[in-house]
Amino acid sequence: MASQDPDVWQILDQSEVLARIKREKNKLSLTLLLIAAAYYATLLLGPTSLKVFFSLPLAGELNIGTVFAISQYPFCGLLAWFYLHKMRSVDRQVANLVKQFHRGEL
Repeated sequence: MASQDPDVWQILDQSEVLARIKREKNKLSLTLLLIAAAYYATLLLGPTSLKVFFSLPLAGELNIGTVFAISQYPFCGLLAWFYLHKMRSVDRQVANLVKQFHRGEL
Protein backbone atom coordinates (compact mmCIF):
# COMPACT_ATOMS: atom_id res chain seq x y z
CA MET A 1 0.00 0.00 0.00
CA ALA A 2 2.99 2.31 0.37
CA SER A 3 3.14 2.85 -3.39
CA GLN A 4 -0.38 4.29 -3.52
CA ASP A 5 -1.11 7.93 -4.23
CA PRO A 6 -0.48 10.01 -1.06
CA ASP A 7 -3.74 11.88 -1.73
CA VAL A 8 -5.59 8.67 -0.89
CA TRP A 9 -4.22 8.74 2.65
CA GLN A 10 -4.84 12.47 3.04
CA ILE A 11 -8.49 11.89 2.19
CA LEU A 12 -8.80 8.73 4.28
CA ASP A 13 -7.11 10.44 7.21
CA GLN A 14 -10.17 12.71 7.44
CA SER A 15 -12.50 9.70 7.59
CA GLU A 16 -14.31 9.02 10.86
CA VAL A 17 -13.94 5.29 10.20
CA LEU A 18 -10.14 5.56 10.05
CA ALA A 19 -10.17 7.74 13.17
CA ARG A 20 -12.15 5.01 14.98
CA ILE A 21 -9.70 2.34 13.78
CA LYS A 22 -6.76 4.44 15.03
CA ARG A 23 -8.44 4.90 18.43
CA GLU A 24 -9.00 1.14 18.73
CA LYS A 25 -5.37 0.46 17.79
CA ASN A 26 -4.08 3.00 20.29
CA LYS A 27 -6.36 1.64 23.03
CA LEU A 28 -5.09 -1.88 22.36
CA SER A 29 -1.44 -0.78 22.44
CA LEU A 30 -1.90 1.18 25.66
CA THR A 31 -3.82 -1.64 27.35
CA LEU A 32 -1.18 -4.23 26.49
CA LEU A 33 1.59 -1.85 27.57
CA LEU A 34 -0.07 -1.36 30.96
CA ILE A 35 -0.58 -5.11 31.39
CA ALA A 36 3.08 -5.78 30.55
CA ALA A 37 4.25 -2.99 32.87
CA ALA A 38 2.13 -4.33 35.74
CA TYR A 39 3.47 -7.84 35.16
CA TYR A 40 7.08 -6.69 35.13
CA ALA A 41 6.56 -4.49 38.18
CA THR A 42 5.24 -7.57 39.98
CA LEU A 43 8.19 -9.57 38.66
CA LEU A 44 10.62 -7.03 40.11
CA LEU A 45 8.83 -6.04 43.31
CA GLY A 46 7.15 -9.33 44.21
CA PRO A 47 10.23 -11.26 45.34
CA THR A 48 11.45 -8.38 47.50
CA SER A 49 8.15 -7.47 49.15
CA LEU A 50 6.64 -10.98 49.30
CA LYS A 51 9.79 -12.98 49.94
CA VAL A 52 8.02 -15.57 52.09
CA PHE A 53 5.42 -16.27 49.40
CA PHE A 54 7.86 -16.38 46.49
CA SER A 55 10.16 -18.78 48.36
CA LEU A 56 7.44 -21.39 48.96
CA PRO A 57 8.64 -24.69 47.50
CA LEU A 58 6.61 -26.41 44.79
CA ALA A 59 8.76 -29.43 44.00
CA GLY A 60 12.28 -29.95 45.28
CA GLU A 61 14.28 -26.78 44.65
CA LEU A 62 11.55 -25.31 42.43
CA ASN A 63 9.70 -22.49 44.17
CA ILE A 64 6.94 -20.04 43.29
CA GLY A 65 9.43 -17.27 42.54
CA THR A 66 11.28 -19.37 39.97
CA VAL A 67 8.05 -20.42 38.26
CA PHE A 68 6.86 -16.81 38.22
CA ALA A 69 10.17 -15.61 36.75
CA ILE A 70 10.09 -18.26 34.02
CA SER A 71 6.44 -17.49 33.29
CA GLN A 72 7.49 -14.17 31.73
CA TYR A 73 8.32 -15.98 28.48
CA PRO A 74 4.93 -17.59 27.82
CA PHE A 75 3.21 -14.48 29.18
CA CYS A 76 5.01 -12.19 26.73
CA GLY A 77 4.40 -14.69 23.94
CA LEU A 78 0.70 -14.59 24.74
CA LEU A 79 0.69 -10.79 24.71
CA ALA A 80 2.50 -10.78 21.35
CA TRP A 81 0.06 -13.32 19.88
CA PHE A 82 -2.91 -11.29 21.11
CA TYR A 83 -1.43 -8.10 19.63
CA LEU A 84 -0.81 -9.77 16.27
CA HIS A 85 -4.31 -11.25 16.24
CA LYS A 86 -5.92 -7.87 16.91
CA MET A 87 -3.66 -6.04 14.44
CA ARG A 88 -4.71 -8.44 11.67
CA SER A 89 -8.23 -7.21 12.27
CA VAL A 90 -7.05 -3.60 12.05
CA ASP A 91 -5.20 -4.36 8.80
CA ARG A 92 -8.35 -5.89 7.31
CA GLN A 93 -10.43 -2.89 8.32
CA VAL A 94 -7.96 -0.46 6.74
CA ALA A 95 -7.74 -2.57 3.57
CA ASN A 96 -11.55 -2.56 3.32
CA LEU A 97 -11.57 1.20 3.81
CA VAL A 98 -9.07 1.65 0.96
CA LYS A 99 -11.19 -0.62 -1.27
CA GLN A 100 -14.28 1.43 -0.46
CA PHE A 101 -12.38 4.57 -1.37
CA HIS A 102 -11.30 3.16 -4.73
CA ARG A 103 -14.87 2.05 -5.48
CA GLY A 104 -16.05 5.59 -4.74
CA GLU A 105 -18.09 4.61 -1.68
CA LEU A 106 -16.43 7.17 0.58
